[in-house]
Amino acid sequence: MRTAAIGLSGMEKTAPAPVSLYRTAGRAVSGHGPDGLRAAVHLVIDHSSS
Repeated sequence: MRTAAIGLSGMEKTAPAPVSLYRTAGRAVSGHGPDGLRAAVHLVIDHSSS
């Protein structure tokens, strides 16, 4: 099953809380490879607190 990607503007509208995590992830991977490439990033939230 494939899901559609959500851009930053979509995240700011539908789920504003993880936007800072989205930006932090972008800064963490920048400089570690060729510029201009895209990567699939999945945010997993554990509600069980385990």
